[in-house]
Amino acid sequence: MRRSFSLVTLLLVALSLSSGGTIRAQTLTEATGIYYIGPEDILAAAIDLAAPYVVRVDQPNLAQVIVINNAPIKETLRTFGPEIQRGSLGLVLFTGPLFPQDIDDLRVLLGFSTFGMATTSASADVESLTTDDPLVGAIPWRTAPPIQARTVLTNPNLLEPLITTQVGEGLIQRVRGREATQVYLVGGWMGHPSNEDWRGWPYFNYLIYR
Repeated sequence: MRRSFSLVTLLLVALSLSSGGTIRAQTLTEATGIYYIGPEDILAAAIDLAAPYVVRVDQPNLAQVIVINNAPIKETLRTFGPEIQRGSLGLVLFTGPLFPQDIDDLRVLLGFSTFGMATTSASADVESLTTDDPLVGAIPWRTAPPIQARTVLTNPNLLEPLITTQVGEGLIQRVRGREATQVYLVGGWMGHPSNEDWRGWPYFNYLIYR
């Protein structure tokens, strides 16, 4: 059974190397360590399903990728923010009503504060942009249900939109200029009741051949 989480693709791509834009091959002896911060929900379960390619670790210094899932962590951001900013750690941020609360959260995490930030629950269709990012080609995004509750982050100089709404809002964006590791920001509130259709979307549990 090719059972692995579609958004775990983000975790592996977050470790992509700069040479040729390829993803580092994952082997059974080369698991990606994930330091997960957030509720024990469907996203946490997805990380567990991705074993042995992805494993959770209990210390940030044992991880290659930090995953923040709508967690109110303002007081602990400085623990690993500098490592992310230096490129030592990859990051996948799933936004939600609890995080980020304001632009300062993103400044401490990413080292930049020039973001536009808004929240909306207006239903919008999803589309992918033409890009060589592996994430875009891995999933048929045109089959995705409309997105509703979400955080809209804007900074065209810093963020490269990969998946957007039909009005151009970035739904999944990548921080530009990274080399050894990547940073992805997911605007959709995946645990919100209004986005229940996403959790039932077949590619939400995207299956990767082992």
